[in-house]
Formats: sequence, C-alpha cells, structure tokens
Amino acid sequence: TTRSSASLDEIFSTVLSTNPRVILTGAAIFDFNQKTYTNVVNIDKEAADLIENVCRMNEVDYFAHCIFNNMLTIYYERLTNPGSQAFYNLRKDHFDSFACNVKSHQDESCYYIVIDNLENIDLIERLLKESPHGAQLNILKTRNFDYPGYFMLKICSNETNKFIALSKLVAIDHNLITFGGTRSDVDLMKNSEVSFCLNSANDLVKNAATHILNSSDVNDMTKQINKCFHRKNIK
Repeated sequence: TTRSSASLDEIFSTVLSTNPRVILTGAAIFDFNQKTYTNVVNIDKEAADLIENVCRMNEVDYFAHCIFNNMLTIYYERLTNPGSQAFYNLRKDHFDSFACNVKSHQDESCYYIVIDNLENIDLIERLLKESPHGAQLNILKTRNFDYPGYFMLKICSNETNKFIALSKLVAIDHNLITFGGTRSDVDLMKNSEVSFCLNSANDLVKNAATHILNSSDVNDMTKQINKCFHRKNIK
C-alpha cells in the first residue's frame, strides 16, 4: 500500500492487523506487533536532492517521506494546488507526523509523492528519467483520486517495489491474495492465486486480476478485504 501505518488501522479495524504490512509502494515494512518499521529502502541521497530541486525549480508540490528513529515524517514545502491540498487534508489525521518544512540535510527519504496537473507531472517525470540519477528511481505515474484532473508521481528506489518487499516477508505461493489498482500492483497480482481490482482500474490491472469488483468505490474494496479475511474459501 502507499498509505502510512497509522491510516491502515482504520481499514483493518474489523480484521486482525497483527501481520507486517508492505507500505509506501514497497519502500518499507511496518510490523503491527512491534510498532516498528523494517526493511526501509532509502533513495540515494543525490537522487533525492534531485527530486526536490526539480520540483522546487518548477514550482511543483512534493511530499518527502522519511523514516528516522522509528518515526515516519512527511515533509512538504507548500500546498499550491487543489490536488496536493486534497491529498494533505484527507490524510493529515492519519500520518505519524506532517512537517511543513524542508527536511534536514541528514534525513534520508524513502518515498516521494509529487502532485500537480498532467502537464507539470509529465515534465517532472521526463526531467527525472533523463537525469543521471534516473536509473536509480522507480517512478509510477497515476491519477490523483483525491481531486479529479490532477495526477501524481510515486517515487521510490529502483531497488524495491511492492513485489520485492513482500518477497522479504513470505515465499510467494498460492496463499497470496492481492488487492490492486495501479501498474505497481501487477507483478503481485500475477503471482497470486486470487486477486481483486475495481472496475475503474486500467486494462493492465484488470487483465492481471482474477476478480473485478462491479464498483469504482474504494470502500467496496475495503469490504472485500474483510470478506476474504473471514471466509474460508476465497474463490
């Protein structure tokens, strides 16, 4: 998931959330029992500086996710468009810590969210991929579902993704059930015996899913998660 550990509590309120969860598109794993972050994969320092400088020079909003001393802090410099404002307003009560500030020089970032209109998002994506550090980054472009008409880049190290992070927890076998919605979920879904997506997902995700829910409401996906947890026969 791209969510913070705190925001998962609400989703899994009716199921046991004692198992570790892959978060931030694979950049870290959160252990609900120990309340600790493990397997944190930080972005190369020079590559992280490049992301922030490119966004800053082009006046595009970004959120830098840093895990230090077992605390997740999300740094942002400004909220200049309705897409980033909606992202912040819907999540501010769930994040461990939100900081309107430039992160300190020693802080390492494991994950970035960049939000703006499609033209600016395409510009940032191109500048990052064409840079000398582009090969070090795993960049995913997706719609900003919080505010129609806006898009986001989800950026982590090229050394990780959801599938790699999950592989650190369990052997990928027939017991794996996945719930996906973006291109970053496709590898997981293809390696699962059972997988779900909403009917609003793109064709790549739908083709990888074994089940397509007749809904575009993310709350129905949450209901399906609860159903799968409590049913013996998932199929």
